[in-house]
Amino acid sequence: EALKEKYLDKSKKNPGKTAQAGMVLLDHKTGYVLGVMGGLGEKTTTLGFNRGTSQVKQTGSSMKPLAVVAPGIDKGIITAATVYDDVPYLGKKNYNYFKGLLTIRHAIESSQNIPMVKGIQAIGTEKALEFVKTLGFEHLDDEYDNSINLSLGGLRNGATPLEMAAAYGAIANDGVYIEPTFYTKVVDGDGNIVLEPTQETRTVMSKAAAYIVKEVLTQPVKTGTSTACNIPGMSTAAKTGTTNDDYDRWLCGFTPYYTAATWYGYDDAETVSGWSLSPAGQIWTNVMRSAHKGLENKTFAQSRPDGVVTAKVCRDSGCIPNENCEKDPRGDRTYTEYFIKGTVPTKKCECHVKVEICKETNLLANEFCTDKEEKVFITRPNSETDTSWKSAKDAEYMLTIKDNCTKHTEQPDTEKPVIKLNGSSSITIKVNENFTDPGATATDNKDGDLSSKIVTTGTVDTSKAGTYKITYTVEDAAKNKATVTRTVVVKADTVTPQEPEEPEDPQEPELPDDNQNNQDGGAGNGNDNTTQDNTVTTINTSEI
Repeated sequence: EALKEKYLDKSKKNPGKTAQAGMVLLDHKTGYVLGVMGGLGEKTTTLGFNRGTSQVKQTGSSMKPLAVVAPGIDKGIITAATVYDDVPYLGKKNYNYFKGLLTIRHAIESSQNIPMVKGIQAIGTEKALEFVKTLGFEHLDDEYDNSINLSLGGLRNGATPLEMAAAYGAIANDGVYIEPTFYTKVVDGDGNIVLEPTQETRTVMSKAAAYIVKEVLTQPVKTGTSTACNIPGMSTAAKTGTTNDDYDRWLCGFTPYYTAATWYGYDDAETVSGWSLSPAGQIWTNVMRSAHKGLENKTFAQSRPDGVVTAKVCRDSGCIPNENCEKDPRGDRTYTEYFIKGTVPTKKCECHVKVEICKETNLLANEFCTDKEEKVFITRPNSETDTSWKSAKDAEYMLTIKDNCTKHTEQPDTEKPVIKLNGSSSITIKVNENFTDPGATATDNKDGDLSSKIVTTGTVDTSKAGTYKITYTVEDAAKNKATVTRTVVVKADTVTPQEPEEPEDPQEPELPDDNQNNQDGGAGNGNDNTTQDNTVTTINTSEI
């Protein structure tokens, strides 16, 4: 990896010089150094300067887990869920922006500075420095480094990759520091041991504390500044480090098998630029992936000690969630965190609150507001006097509405207007008969006469028989609406048929008297007139 030309950026400060790197890979269970990178490029000297063991450089953020997270958790002063407000503080800055309320885990995830400064203040700089000393650092200044700058790796001198690897190795080795060694023994020609290393071993933190720090350091690899450094099949913990003006780049981390620390920069400090991915991270990842080839998959959880428990917490308060934490506009703000037994928070979240907002005035709704909605916000103690939170990213989720709605001051008007039809609600007319809508009047308990605001819909076609509807609608100032309908029936003009007259009963015709016939002398004996007068017409009643 050290021979790759892509790492040999030319110095802008010293012509002929290039960027350099130093790296140490060790087995944290034994302290055995498995490999050292003393520099980049072709080796030109036999006993040249070894940057892996001897280059002392500022450590930047890679010191945060060692100076803040580990001692704070081990001493019970902080937990992985302790929340600090990432806002402007003591003139310190972040490499990105102020994020607001952050747990220790999530502050490490994106390498925020302010929570680490506040964390070391809670621990005490003297106690933090004492802890760092137990990790084998040999270039510390008791006076200069006893300050909040220790939390950010702002040391008077700095550290070597070997020291950083050994320190991170203590976390990986369940809280036990083992002095690194480059050999196991020296024997003479006869196989007699003439020299053996004396490795100092000491417990610097509890197994439970070390395990929690391991889990916290997986966060940058999962979703933070070290996502490119994952080792497939292995739990991977890692932390980046960058110093002022980008002079130095670090990547320190470990798996259940090995620990490694890599520095990249210039011997004579100058800005490292032009890299989208940290060159220190790339070297670390490629070497570690190669070292793990063929090894059985392994996770930190497989060696989780008995003294570690889990609990669900709110990431904005670090407390037990309330019913609103899952309803934050950013999504569910709860997650499961690791704790040393006995340090699980018992207080319920007071950060998330739910309020009703009047949609018309955008103020806190009162009992008379009808158009309102529930919203969840975050809050901070003393937010009115300490306004530094306004510079944070999460300021947009703060409850800044303090005043109650003053527009709605009485019970809302819910009574509908009353519409009264002029004339009957049902009218019947004949086809082609003239029709004029009688109209209607409307009154309201608040607005008075609303007759002029009545909207009439519907038509009556007097040329066609049928049933028609006319609708009258009116709305008052409170949006209460009333509707009344009139029915108009148009009927066709029809003629009623008359019953036929029954015929009169026919009368029997009078027959001539026999005496009269004999007197006349029989048929053919009288004259024509007498015959016509006595002719009988028979009426067939069935034909009438």
